[in-house]
Amino acid sequence: MMNFEKRTGPDFGAAAPQYPNQGVPEWYRDAKLGFFVHWGLYSVPAWAVQHGEGVNIPTEDAYAWHQYAEWYGNTVRIAGSPTWERHQSLYGPGTSYEDLADLWDASAFDADSFVGELVDAGARYVVPTTKHHEGFCLWGTETTGFNALRRGPRRDLIAEFHDATRRAGARFGVYYSGPSIGT
Repeated sequence: MMNFEKRTGPDFGAAAPQYPNQGVPEWYRDAKLGFFVHWGLYSVPAWAVQHGEGVNIPTEDAYAWHQYAEWYGNTVRIAGSPTWERHQSLYGPGTSYEDLADLWDASAFDADSFVGELVDAGARYVVPTTKHHEGFCLWGTETTGFNALRRGPRRDLIAEFHDATRRAGARFGVYYSGPSIGT
């Protein structure tokens, strides 16, 4: 079985970064439930390799057999991987991951309804993914055209999440993954 949590970063020794201890905000101490919303371009194919207990994937093949759908943009680039094979079959040769941006239809997404259900379930905070490491931004950034305002939904989904979360009386946060691949 693959376990991606075994990876560690470099040992910087005495040069290791020091982070200030800010403590936990008072509101967070009472926030018993919050939601991290992992939604992005990878939701178009919405697929990953599924393997059960006892499957032993060699370390050198781990990314080709990645079991998280949000890594689709990475695994589809590995020729011969299960994701690459499925992508070729479903979307056709020559269709890139980036091409999927124009297929993303978010017209059924109603931020107030979605966030309202989370808050009704007890959420005190909502944290959507603004950009996963494959590079597609869910807001209208000027730094890249690979974003939800210019392609696919043609909407600033993060602004919608923000406004709906605030209207619902919950706290709003964001997740942003810095690295991106070729976009």
